[in-house]
Amino acid sequence: MSEFGAIITRLETHWRTADATIPTSTTGFERDVRLSSDLTSGELPHVFAHDPSESATRLPYRQATRTVSVQFDYWSRHKTQEEISVVLDAFRDAVEADPTLAGIVEDAFVSSRAVVDHQFAGKPERAGVVIVTTQMGSA
Repeated sequence: MSEFGAIITRLETHWRTADATIPTSTTGFERDVRLSSDLTSGELPHVFAHDPSESATRLPYRQATRTVSVQFDYWSRHKTQEEISVVLDAFRDAVEADPTLAGIVEDAFVSSRAVVDHQFAGKPERAGVVIVTTQMGSA
């Protein structure tokens, strides 16, 4: 499995801990993004994991530090802003309790969180948007 894949798999565990009502398998968690309006009620709440990226900084003596970031969008149609915030809190707390993601990285943390409200096709939609950043070194 790729490094991105291993990180996302471990973070999926934390999403499912934060909200035990996320449907199993890809019905509730996808490594992709699509229109939230296409989600059926059986797919909600739903998490999209997308846009994994890596940057590196060169250090002396041919060493480097690498940073991997992944964006997650948590969708639920009928939750209030506070209810979504509680799930985002629980996810952040789960990541903080597992900062190495079971040994995959040196450090992982939630670097950004937001609750986003918007209209799509005349229907109100609300999502929690989270970016998780990980750090690791290399020799």
